[in-house]
Amino acid sequence: MKKFVFIFLILPLNLFANGHSKYYFYNSAAEKYNHHDYKGAVEGFSIFLVDNPNDAKAYMCRGLAWFNKNEFSNALSDYNKAVELDSTFIDAYFNIADLEYKQKNFENAIKYYTKTIELNNKDVMAYLSRGLTKQDTKDYSGAINDFTKIIEFNPKQADVYLYRGIAKSYLGDYTGTIEDLSKADKMDSTILNTYFADNNMKEGLVKYKAAIANYNSTTQSSKRKMRKGVFNNPMNRIKFKKILFRIF
Repeated sequence: MKKFVFIFLILPLNLFANGHSKYYFYNSAAEKYNHHDYKGAVEGFSIFLVDNPNDAKAYMCRGLAWFNKNEFSNALSDYNKAVELDSTFIDAYFNIADLEYKQKNFENAIKYYTKTIELNNKDVMAYLSRGLTKQDTKDYSGAINDFTKIIEFNPKQADVYLYRGIAKSYLGDYTGTIEDLSKADKMDSTILNTYFADNNMKEGLVKYKAAIANYNSTTQSSKRKMRKGVFNNPMNRIKFKKILFRIF
C-alpha cells in the first residue's frame, strides 16, 4: 500500500555563477515528478547525482520515478543505495517493501515493513501494509495483531475494523467478524457497500448486513455468551457460517 508521495522542493540557499543553486536540478526533477513526468524526473535526479553522489534522498526520489515507470530493478537499486547511505531512512525502507509487495515477494515485503516499524513504531501505514501483506500470506493472527495496533493508535478508522473483521473470519471467529464489521459500518455507512461492490460480492453484502443487524439486535447477555464459546459448537458454527455467507 503506497503512501501518498509528493516530493518537496529544496529552497535555494547558495547560487552558482550561472544563477543556479546547488539544488536546481533536484528541484527541477521534483517538479517533473510531481507533474507525473517520470522520465524527466529520472533524467533530472541523475544529473543532480553526478555532483551529489552521497545524497540519499535523491536516490530515493529517483527510485520513486523508476517505480512509476515500472522499471522495478532500477527502483530497487536506487532504494538500496539510499539505505546504504542512510541506514535510518524510513521512507526508503517502506518503498522497498512496497516494491517487493508489487512483485508478490510477500516475505521480503514483510521484512522491510518490519524494518520501517522498528525505526518508527507509530508508523500507521507500515502496520496497515504489513497487516494486509500478512493476510495475503494467510498469517491471519499476525494481520489481526497489526490491525489491532493501529486501532490502539486511532480507534476511529473504519477501514481497519473492516480488514480485521475479514482476518477474523478466516480464523473462524465469526462473532469477532461481525463485531468489527458492525463497528466499521457505524463509523462509515458506505464502507461495506464499497468493499463488497469492489469485490463483486453483492449477495455477500446483503447477508453480512443481515448478520450485523441480527447481532446488533441481540441482548448484551447473548453477546457475552457468544464470546464465551457458543460458537465452539460445530453446529452453531455451521449455522452462523451460512448466515455470514463465507465469501472471503
